[in-house]
Amino acid sequence: MPGMPETTTSPPGRSNSLSNYSPRASTVDVISTPWDHPHGVKLRQAQRLEITSLGGIDPGTLPTAGDVTVYVVAYDQGVPIGCGGLRPLIPTTGDLHNAAEIKRMFVEQSHRGRVRSGQSVAAMILFALEAAALQMGVQMLKLETGEFLNQARAFYERHGFTECAAFGAYTNSTNSVFYEKSIEAYV
Repeated sequence: MPGMPETTTSPPGRSNSLSNYSPRASTVDVISTPWDHPHGVKLRQAQRLEITSLGGIDPGTLPTAGDVTVYVVAYDQGVPIGCGGLRPLIPTTGDLHNAAEIKRMFVEQSHRGRVRSGQSVAAMILFALEAAALQMGVQMLKLETGEFLNQARAFYERHGFTECAAFGAYTNSTNSVFYEKSIEAYV
């Protein structure tokens, strides 16, 4: 992906460029990957299976390779264990200007809550997405998640996301909760 480094394992610290920091010793690597890569496809299928088994639906517009401009896969010693992507939002109102949506954020259940280099795998993915968003000029991250996904909601809240109104194609969604986070370049 343009502007994304090949490997990241920690947040960008005090730099607004991922290339200005070195990875910490860890067996988890977060790597920029094409949307259609088989590892990403497998992880997204696992995510959808989990969501539907819990009674969730897939509201909004389905993400595609054409609209997800950044996609990362987390690997634990070469095994794909998590993923997440960014889809720039088309401004229909002022609140979507310079905004992107986090899509298909997922970590295999066996790796949830596991900490590597002081961070969970989910946090590593989120930090990589935030850094990529900054490089794209994005100032606001938004997301939709199921109201029944308490762990996911708590994760986003711990990382600075606050509840917001429905946006974009989700305006008629039921059983959804919406979050946003203003991001700015690290000094």
